[in-house]
Amino acid sequence: RPIVNADLHLACRLAAGRVLLGQHRMTGKETAPIDVPIVDFWLTADLQDPTPVTVRIREKTDKLIRQADVICFPYGSFYSSLLANLLPQGVGDAVVAARCPKIYIPNLGHDPEQCGLSVAEQTARLLAALETGCVRSCRPEDLLRFVAVDSRGGRYDAPLDLAAVRRLGVEVLDLPLARDDNPAQADSRKVAELLLSLA
Repeated sequence: RPIVNADLHLACRLAAGRVLLGQHRMTGKETAPIDVPIVDFWLTADLQDPTPVTVRIREKTDKLIRQADVICFPYGSFYSSLLANLLPQGVGDAVVAARCPKIYIPNLGHDPEQCGLSVAEQTARLLAALETGCVRSCRPEDLLRFVAVDSRGGRYDAPLDLAAVRRLGVEVLDLPLARDDNPAQADSRKVAELLLSLA
């Protein structure tokens, strides 16, 4: 189910100040990969106009999030696949209201959008994106309870900095997640078993 049914675009501001309009300019697939971190990220209605727009999730989507058995923030393109789904209003509040485990599984391999972010920095940005979607203040553990990593078998593009993850109030689960034949990719069976064990 899509998080919203609106025809919108992604926009971001890089650390150097440049604004990029359109997901295709962030992913490093259709254009050269970004070479400085993304510092701000929002939705826009037009690829020619960077003006931010707001959109709210539908009531049915809100209800489904609140009734979840597990909420997983999965690996994939960090901004355009993961954080983009947290931009619509109401997502953060629905996540807080869901009384279930919430887990982030970072990319094991290379993601051009992350541009050197450690797992701790990714976790902080994930929490900030969720908090932005909350009307009332909330505790970090209401938004995210676990970060799952494979420090022994995985191949991460940037430092894990697990002590910093814990300082954010998030518990670290360090367990086998990587594929046996490719440590830069998660094993779907191992991930499924982890999620089922939390449900």
